[in-house]
Amino acid sequence: MLKQVKEEAGELDVRFDTVHGERYQQMRALVRDAAQPAAHLCEECGAAGSLNQSCEGSVRRLCSACAAAAQEGYEATSSDLDTRASLHRIAMQAAAQHRLLTSLPARSRPVP
Repeated sequence: MLKQVKEEAGELDVRFDTVHGERYQQMRALVRDAAQPAAHLCEECGAAGSLNQSCEGSVRRLCSACAAAAQEGYEATSSDLDTRASLHRIAMQAAAQHRLLTSLPARSRPVP
């Protein structure tokens, strides 16, 4: 059963609520076959695209025209590996902030 479909770091991410059996493997193969061609397309217009990172750290797969039109300071990353390393650093910083905030006494925590 399909649990979640989303975009993660410019790639299709599909989650299943299924036991890891033969049916799960069949579903993963179908998703993989669909995701591979899509991994090189602009999210906005469908033209050839590459991973771009904004100055705020968000990552999207865009063509150069859509990256410029977004006006969020998107720049093409030199490789998917560079983007994944940046996302890992951001995730580690977020986890450290979460640990710090949850360790504070309830009265001193910032109000959302």
